[in-house]
Amino acid sequence: MQNMDQIGELNRLVESTVVVLANHYQFSPGQDFSVCVIGSRMMLWGISGSGRVVTAQGTFDLEPGMVLLLPWRHDIRYLADRRDPFLTGAVHLVPWHAPGETIEPRAGHGELDPLNASPFRRNVEWPGFSRQRTYSGPAAQRLIRLGESAVDQFTERDPDEASMRAFGLLIGRTIAALRAESGSDDSSPTSLIAMQEYVRSHLGTPLTTEVLARVGSCSVSTAERQFRRYAGRSPGGWIRHERLANAARMLRTSNKRIGEIAEEVGFDDRLYFSRAFKVQYGVPPSRYGQRAPLL
Repeated sequence: MQNMDQIGELNRLVESTVVVLANHYQFSPGQDFSVCVIGSRMMLWGISGSGRVVTAQGTFDLEPGMVLLLPWRHDIRYLADRRDPFLTGAVHLVPWHAPGETIEPRAGHGELDPLNASPFRRNVEWPGFSRQRTYSGPAAQRLIRLGESAVDQFTERDPDEASMRAFGLLIGRTIAALRAESGSDDSSPTSLIAMQEYVRSHLGTPLTTEVLARVGSCSVSTAERQFRRYAGRSPGGWIRHERLANAARMLRTSNKRIGEIAEEVGFDDRLYFSRAFKVQYGVPPSRYGQRAPLL
């Protein structure tokens, strides 16, 4: 009964969803590109070729016919295959857009993008979608058909508000239907949410799984299991990703020195910080602010 109540609530919440951007993107061989703070729930699918997608919740091999649904204000890194780079499709969904206000047909990319501070756009929590989801087989095909129709609308003509709201409603309802058919509940436990909130507010302090387990009022083994199941990483891996993501935001929005930023997010060794940052974002921190957003 609780699951059915959540599905009913999700159906109601997606009524206000709008599509603000839908496009295809052909990557070049070996292309490595990162974007932080994308102001949308993005539905990403593979069309041809191959490559990897890295997010806060794990690394995924994006194959043709596979769909990723990414949470609000996600970050992403694309790693295209060197021989057969992927062609992808994407639809950016804004869960709520103020009625009567003009819908700008693009998604906010980066902390400095004014769209990410727009009072006319905001997130709406969808029950059961607190983390990333993947789809394959018939479920993915249902979403891809709608996504391709949205891409056609956005590339063949300037989309109007009615179209953007109609596609948002159709895709939102399809996601809700798939959720009902799966009958699964992947909402993050309250203990994990408490641990993640603690990490985000204590990035500059020593953080261990034992500390987080006490914060979440659970055992160390439970903390390990919850992070791997719901966040797609070990506690240590998730902490490192959050530290680097916060560093990336500061590199783009502040005038602080790299050493100051490294220390502020919990790295005592600047050289190790630079190596870890390059692994996650593809460039050293000294070059990160020079990158243009991928639209």
